[in-house]
Amino acid sequence: MGKLLRADLFRAFRYKIFYLLLAVNAVVGVFSVINQLAWRGYAEVSAFDVLGGGFGGGIGFIGILNAVLVAVFIGHEYACGAMRNKVMTGGGRSKIYLSKLAVSSAMCAAVYLAYHVVNFVLGSALLGWGAHSFSEIVLAFFAGLFMSLAYCAIFTGVSMLSKNTVVSLLSGVLGTLCILLLVIWVQGELEGTYFFPEGSEEGVWLPCQWPAFWQGLARFAIRLVPTGQSVLLSMGSLSMSAMGTLIGLSCVWIVLSAAGGSLVFRKIDMK
Repeated sequence: MGKLLRADLFRAFRYKIFYLLLAVNAVVGVFSVINQLAWRGYAEVSAFDVLGGGFGGGIGFIGILNAVLVAVFIGHEYACGAMRNKVMTGGGRSKIYLSKLAVSSAMCAAVYLAYHVVNFVLGSALLGWGAHSFSEIVLAFFAGLFMSLAYCAIFTGVSMLSKNTVVSLLSGVLGTLCILLLVIWVQGELEGTYFFPEGSEEGVWLPCQWPAFWQGLARFAIRLVPTGQSVLLSMGSLSMSAMGTLIGLSCVWIVLSAAGGSLVFRKIDMK
């Protein structure tokens, strides 16, 4: 396992897309701070608002970055035959899978941190944190970090089992965007709508008409999937207990990928 980790880490340090995505997310962090500064004269803003943008900005951005990072990193090993060689030389399929998961997770965490380091330095100095407590800030940060690791766990499983860079890349990016649209639609349905009766100038609030069971199931599904977590965290209105729940649900994805993904990887044909 140690040799596999060292080999994967060596590849990661030479992986140019990793450094590119690090720079992209850091630049996004800088522009997010500047954007909040521009609103300072019109609304009460703080670095906590910038923190919310680092969870994907409600567009699944961190999921898209992770999908590109993991798909190309793992797909290259299949394309050049390195993955097959590791299996044929007795590297141990479970160890190979877990090594890829560990190194991919480290890279995804680094890309996530690139944005937040900028915010913790520039945002703290220029905007402050307003009325938000230290524990609230830390919990939100770790909820986003584990959300990013959950994305990575899912994309690692898809990339390791699909054995194809294009398939895993399209699955990750398009899957994130499709789930995002579905989450936004479901949220809109759950929140209800205003409608204006004919001849009336006052809107009437129409609550969600779904049965209570389906409403509860939909809310749980939004919290379960990383893209749903991205939307919820970006809103910045979650309680501390809700953020703790999101961390626990993210851990479920990580465990499922580590245990289930490595088990399935042992059975796939490498020819």
